[in-house]
Amino acid sequence: MSLGDLARMYRAKKDSQPKAVKIFDDDNMVRAPHKGDVAPEFARSHGSSSSSGSRGQVTLLDFWATWCGPCRHALPGLKQLQSAYGSEQLKVISVSEDENEDDWQAFVDKNGMDWEQRRDENHRMMRQYGANALPTYILIGGDGTIIQQWVGDDENQSLVNRLGPEVDRALGKRS
Repeated sequence: MSLGDLARMYRAKKDSQPKAVKIFDDDNMVRAPHKGDVAPEFARSHGSSSSSGSRGQVTLLDFWATWCGPCRHALPGLKQLQSAYGSEQLKVISVSEDENEDDWQAFVDKNGMDWEQRRDENHRMMRQYGANALPTYILIGGDGTIIQQWVGDDENQSLVNRLGPEVDRALGKRS
């Protein structure tokens, strides 16, 4: 038997094997929420129950990583933003995409990041929110809907100036 005959025999056997087909539809396709959609993590906590502790509170999700230069550069601005509004008005949740938990925890401790911290070990939250770059900031209104998304760090504008007007509107303040 020649090499060509072996190759043809292998291809014929391979073609006869069943092939799996994945069908995506609206029920199983992961799609990023858009402005005005209910944020994935808030759908449960902002349901019909009015006893939710975060109901009415504006939330800023901060997707970042310790190895991300622009994220590190934006950290002082994030601290300033969190300080300017206080945790009663604006709940900041930093969602780290770091793989190494020890490095992440050491960075958080060293840099005094004293607001809520989460580590998105399997990047599930990042995929849910459609964040595909770091840093990404997502502002969520008190009703749990996505108000705005910002991607990247702007070296020419502080986070307070960049995000502040939209936060003010979400809080019902005139800007």
